[in-house]
Amino acid sequence: MEYNHEKIGKRIRDERKKSDYPTQEALAEKLCCTRQLIAKWEKGESLPDIDFLDQMCNIFHCEIGYLLCEFDVKSHEIMDLKTVTDLSSYAVESIVNIRERDYRIFDIMNQILKHECFYDLLKQIFQYAYNFNDKKFSIPNEDAERIAEIFDIPPEGAVPYLENASKELIESKIMNIVKDISVFRKNKKLFSE
Repeated sequence: MEYNHEKIGKRIRDERKKSDYPTQEALAEKLCCTRQLIAKWEKGESLPDIDFLDQMCNIFHCEIGYLLCEFDVKSHEIMDLKTVTDLSSYAVESIVNIRERDYRIFDIMNQILKHECFYDLLKQIFQYAYNFNDKKFSIPNEDAERIAEIFDIPPEGAVPYLENASKELIESKIMNIVKDISVFRKNKKLFSE
């Protein structure tokens, strides 16, 4: 396979800047090499040898194929999740980062995703965003009058009333999920003791 040295150099530079070693000097010190060598890689004048590539993969939390621009996601794990879910690379990397930073938060996210109300919550959020944030929601006058009569509000208050009811439904679904997770976690502690 023929490698594009400039593209690889740019990838190394971009990853360095996002890492805990954002300067060429800092990365060179970590890799036990010179700043000039890092500069040559980043300019595309030469490629790092396999030992340096391996060290950078550990530092940048990626696979060698990513550094060599064979693929555009940091790992096959992310690429597989992206393919299966159709989520963006950024979304999948965010999920992976949550798992790596704090497994307890990842566990909560997992419980939310598994919850029987999660799909309904997403539908409700979508409907709210589409109808109210995008200002696409409208109701015929006769429906507004019926709603106004049922809830004892003026007809012009029907849409704001429905918007507020939609917000409350979303909040209610979120709180149901939170309560169920709390119960699950308490039961999990009881059985583990």
